[in-house]
Amino acid sequence: MSKQNSQIFYDQLVEAQKRIIELENELNIKHTNHIVLKLKKELNQANDRIKMLTAAGDIMEPYADHQSAELWAKAKENK
Repeated sequence: MSKQNSQIFYDQLVEAQKRIIELENELNIKHTNHIVLKLKKELNQANDRIKMLTAAGDIMEPYADHQSAELWAKAKENK
């Protein structure tokens, strides 16, 4: 192989390596974006669950207050 052909081959090899690195970076970005979207979905589900549990707690609060008042009254009677 002539020196000129060797240089052309080397240049093509360097360009191919650069392109491989570019493609690997693109794949990493796509994978990262997929993970971020998945985590956002899980976070939204967790937030919805927290809202539901908070609402359930708000609904139960008057009942819990009433129950604790009854138990407190019974405890005083049993002294």
